[in-house]
Amino acid sequence: MPSLPARAERKWYYLGLRHLRMSQRLLRSGFADGAVFHAYHGFECLLSAVIAARGYPVPPEGWTTLLLPSGASVQAYPAPEGMIRDFNAHKARLALFDQLADPTNAYYDAYDHLRTFLTYRDRLDSLYYEANQNQLPEDRYSLAFGEALLPALTRFAREVRTEVP
Repeated sequence: MPSLPARAERKWYYLGLRHLRMSQRLLRSGFADGAVFHAYHGFECLLSAVIAARGYPVPPEGWTTLLLPSGASVQAYPAPEGMIRDFNAHKARLALFDQLADPTNAYYDAYDHLRTFLTYRDRLDSLYYEANQNQLPEDRYSLAFGEALLPALTRFAREVRTEVP
């Protein structure tokens, strides 16, 4: 008998844990920049698990066209506080999570802590050469940064688990 497909929030949660494991292995191998890249994606997937658990499509899914009163059309994502107008699915996920997150839940403190030092900019900086400053990704990220980041992300993953049925 075939099994039922997993719910979207479980898939996002699983993917978040997978990126966290990749990040841990890269850090143990001395690749702090790769660890930061996968840590960011793990973080984003865990945010997506909460979004899906709350019944919202995870950007880029759900992108819709709105007709403004001026007659112009824009692309946006549905959200509780109105449409999120941003073409970048990564930033839209953050904005949507901010609207859906429960500040009284234990995961929120871990989220608040993580977002102070793990940013969308880190996602980019952990991948590309910065010509203006002549820096490679491994010049930007130290093992100490990764060693501080991963326990915080592990805590966040453990606490988000309560939101994923």
